[in-house]
Amino acid sequence: SCYYCCHTFVTVVPAEVFRVAGVLQKRSDDIVNHIKETHAKTSGISQQDKWRSLVPCPLLDADSCSIHEVRPLTCRGCVSTDAESCKRIYMEGKEEVPPFVIEYNSVTTAIAASLSAALRLVGLQDRSIDWNGALAVATSTKNSEERWLAGEDIFSDVTRAIGTNPGTPFDKMVNGLVQNVAPTI
Repeated sequence: SCYYCCHTFVTVVPAEVFRVAGVLQKRSDDIVNHIKETHAKTSGISQQDKWRSLVPCPLLDADSCSIHEVRPLTCRGCVSTDAESCKRIYMEGKEEVPPFVIEYNSVTTAIAASLSAALRLVGLQDRSIDWNGALAVATSTKNSEERWLAGEDIFSDVTRAIGTNPGTPFDKMVNGLVQNVAPTI
């Protein structure tokens, strides 16, 4: 597998980041500092500029994902059929369509929408947010998961993903799920 898409803007549904934070708590404090440094490099710039920045994911280690078994849904959906094409897109900035296996991308998008709908139904933050910022908050904020579950918006300073804003196709998918499931609970 290649690692080119590990140098782009990644978003996560807030609940996803706590699974990763739990794994990272068992590792060295150096990783939390590295996450904060990476977030500092990419915070305050547009999603498009983050995409172009080529700043690698803070969890990329020797061109390999150090949390592969618990990686975010966005990463799980990026299954390419052509590493050279991905290199041109992610490393050289060429405007091509990534050669992803559409079934992986479709399934992970549906799972993310279902997760977002479930979070919305129980009153928790459901909009996707910047991976680096979410990691920085979740790994450096005391009792972050408990506070988030209690309804505190601990991610208030983290960039929200444009693609999940109200009225977007993703948001419409989440709303449809909420409307269909809400009457059954």
